[in-house]
Amino acid sequence: MYDERYTSRFGFRMTPLRWAMFAFMVLFLAVAGYRFVFGLGPVTNLTDQWTWGLWKYLVFPAVALAGCGYGTVFLAHVLHIRAFYPIVRVAMVVSLMGYSVAMVGLLFDITVYYNFWRPFAYWGYTSILFEVLWCMTLYWTIQILEFGHIAFERIDAPIIYKALDKAMPVLICVGIMLPTLHQASLGGLFIATTQLHPAWWSLWIPWFFMISSLMVGPAVVAFSCWALCRIYGKKFEELMPSLNPLILVGAALMIFYTVLKVWDLTARGAWGYVFEGTLQGNMFLLEHIVFLLVPLVMFLTPSIRNSVGGLVTASLLCGVGVVLNRTNVMFTGMAPAYTHSYFPSWMEWVGFAGLLVGALLVILFFVENFKILEGISDAEEAKDSAVSPVTVQG
Repeated sequence: MYDERYTSRFGFRMTPLRWAMFAFMVLFLAVAGYRFVFGLGPVTNLTDQWTWGLWKYLVFPAVALAGCGYGTVFLAHVLHIRAFYPIVRVAMVVSLMGYSVAMVGLLFDITVYYNFWRPFAYWGYTSILFEVLWCMTLYWTIQILEFGHIAFERIDAPIIYKALDKAMPVLICVGIMLPTLHQASLGGLFIATTQLHPAWWSLWIPWFFMISSLMVGPAVVAFSCWALCRIYGKKFEELMPSLNPLILVGAALMIFYTVLKVWDLTARGAWGYVFEGTLQGNMFLLEHIVFLLVPLVMFLTPSIRNSVGGLVTASLLCGVGVVLNRTNVMFTGMAPAYTHSYFPSWMEWVGFAGLLVGALLVILFFVENFKILEGISDAEEAKDSAVSPVTVQG
């Protein structure tokens, strides 16, 4: 129910870094306005020969990393594993921002952006992109409603809160189902092309996309919790009992992903492409050895998994590995097919960075104004209580 402890107005702590971030957002908004007024041509370096640029690329890793939400919610609220309760809200907020970045990035990348509504009025059900757009939009809407359940713990609107509370079981179930569809469909987009390098092209690529979005989820949650605890002086160690079993779930999925990859390459007779010594082959090895097998071994080693430095490092490597996978599929693996070169314009880079900076600012605002990190002790308070037996509660 509505939390009466929150009686003051919403606030946001400003620091020099945050002022710089807001200053950058002014530049970002100027570039965004210029793009929507004058179109893609004057803003990007895209051509008819190279139509998938930096903004469309942003969608793929953002959606993959945002998979941390539905996997963690499934474990916490469907399987009712209480160990995951302290971290599930962090997963939900990070996932919401990941999908927000993806949705706004798609809007930026649509040439005639004001026709975005047409797929909702014209039933193009034979298109994979039609299914992706519908699933992503529905899931994004559900995520907003799920966060509304958190927000109205503070906002005094009991009728809305009770309605959302009753709807949560349905929202959670549908919200878990939808991402499994579009995560796989994003990979399915590449089945139709004959231009993707054989090291990555596979009839199983929809499964690889879906499984990788699930296996990276625990790593994203662990890294996000660590970063937020560092920013707000919270005791990250208190979350280790929740993060350790979650990381083991991710490690099990990484093992399954690895076995499926080995089987697929063997069944297709594609190992020769992996060791051919080309840029594509070397990037495939980098992706799977440094950013898949190395963090997997680290996650499975108790002494590393139980240390803050080891857990955070392995999580970072795992997250970078999934981002590298999407980069390899979209750019490295497709590069031999392109006859023209492409490098993003400075305004594309501003748009790319602006979406990420804006998402980070929103996450910080949510953490400071809603119950996202509740229940985690402040590090400074813990030090004080360790020195003095007297604890002052405010």
